[in-house]
Amino acid sequence: MVIYILSLAGVALGVYITSWLRYHCKTLKYDSQARMDGKTVLITGASSGIGKETAEHLLSRGARVIDTEKQLDVLINNAGANSDKGKTTKHGHNFTFGANYIGPFLLTYLLLDLLKKSAPGRIINVSSVMHSSIKESDISFQPKNSSSSTHVEFPNWKDYAFSKLAQIWQTNVLTEKLSADNVTANSMNPGYVHSGIWYVGDCPMFRKILLQSFGWVSSKIGRSSKNAALTVVYMAVDPSLEKVSGCYFENVEISKNMSACAKNKTLAQKMWDVSMDMCGLSKKFE
Repeated sequence: MVIYILSLAGVALGVYITSWLRYHCKTLKYDSQARMDGKTVLITGASSGIGKETAEHLLSRGARVIDTEKQLDVLINNAGANSDKGKTTKHGHNFTFGANYIGPFLLTYLLLDLLKKSAPGRIINVSSVMHSSIKESDISFQPKNSSSSTHVEFPNWKDYAFSKLAQIWQTNVLTEKLSADNVTANSMNPGYVHSGIWYVGDCPMFRKILLQSFGWVSSKIGRSSKNAALTVVYMAVDPSLEKVSGCYFENVEISKNMSACAKNKTLAQKMWDVSMDMCGLSKKFE
């Protein structure tokens, strides 16, 4: 009986893994000829990987991809890191969390006036399926010592996953705050991609081996950065999405796979308030 049950469990697990890989590794297609002539796009992390491929796609469609400009039609927060859990930013934040979330949060906030002035505009946050590994019980918002402000605590070994969850929360809060400004905000999961994110040099040996193992597998069955970029391109250029906001995208379409924790409006607002505090910004939303 035990062998029978274990066999069934093994088959079920095999079916699940096969299904997951087919969904997150399948080759994507986006055949629209939509142009972006006269549109300006800012992409963070555009020197390699998905960011670079997205930039090349958009350039081929007539867009201007820039660092700074007086007009901004699309902001794509793509830059990401997956570093040693002991590494911190100069402000004392977890490095992965700072690079993936706090920096893009501040950049987005500082560009909001320009996006509104250039409306219609689009904000796209490149998140990850890993966001769903964070549960509400993993997160704690605690008061700082000798201060009325709060800070967020999360398991250090889940820093990458939490940073990607926080990106979705930011997206969802922005959706409400920008509802009258003709600027949309959406997040996305690029899938299982063969990129440099797996090859981290400054982390403990066990973590390095694990990540590089995932990297090796991704080189065999994962998507290329060029193919994974198609969902971002779709979100940036497709005319049918001009009014679509607060959604989570996968595989060149809107997905229902946003986790329950990511949909939690109370936690999203708490994270927004903490982020404003971390960045030294006023609580007033301009």
